[in-house]
Formats: sequence, structure tokens, C-alpha cells
Amino acid sequence: MFAKANIKPYEWMYFALLLVLAFAQLISKLVSETGGIASRYGGFLAIGLVFIAFLGNRYNKAFLYRWVWLVSFWLLALSVTASLVFSTYLLAVNGEEAGIYAGALFVMPFLFVPGLWQLYQYVWRRKALWQKGIDQSKQQQAQRS
Repeated sequence: MFAKANIKPYEWMYFALLLVLAFAQLISKLVSETGGIASRYGGFLAIGLVFIAFLGNRYNKAFLYRWVWLVSFWLLALSVTASLVFSTYLLAVNGEEAGIYAGALFVMPFLFVPGLWQLYQYVWRRKALWQKGIDQSKQQQAQRS
């Protein structure tokens, strides 16, 4: 299945890096016994959504509904922006005390830029894909009648 999509090695490495970071977050939360389900598994959810959008983009297939991907795009874009703003705030207010944490908060959102680009392409650049899905469902309903 994946061979047909022609996924390049650097794309596999990108998703592997995201998975490693999600596992690190999960292990950190399990060891310290902090955070809820969203805190522990939110990274895996975000990576899964980006990967499904990536595959939909490559296979030219509409998965789920367009509004799901629109909401996913805007939530991910909002979280990236909030992380950048908060890290800037931490550096401005706490200075060197926030050092490594603010730096990590500042760098991490840039890892999601390629994923945001995939979501953008899937939702906005492939409008015919979503329209085709609507037309096919109308044709199927007409055939059933």
C-alpha cells in the first residue's frame, strides 16, 4: 500500500521523528505520573491526523469529511501559534530561568510546519477531491432510488 504512494525516505524520517517525540512525551508523563489522557496521547493523535492527511494527499482520496480536516488544521495552527507566543513570553518575563523550557517550546512548533503544509494542501488545494466525493455520493443515492 505505501509503496504505491511513493513516500520518500525523508518523509518517513519526519514521521519517525514525530513518533519519537510523542513516545518521549508519553514516557515522561508516565514516569512522573502527571497529566491526563490528552496530555499523554495528544501527540499521537496529532501525528495520526497529519499522517492520514498526508496519505489522503498522496492517494488523492477523501478521508472522513472536509470539516474534520479544517478543524484539525486550525487547531494545530492555533496550538503552534500559542506555543510560540508562550515561549516568547517565558523568555521575556523569566529570562535565563526559563532557558531550556522556553527554547524547547519555541523550537517544537517548527517541527509541525511540514504537517500543517500537508493539511493545508489536503483541505484547500484539493477542493475538487472533496467535490468529487460529494458528487459520487449523490450518484450512489440516485442509483439506489
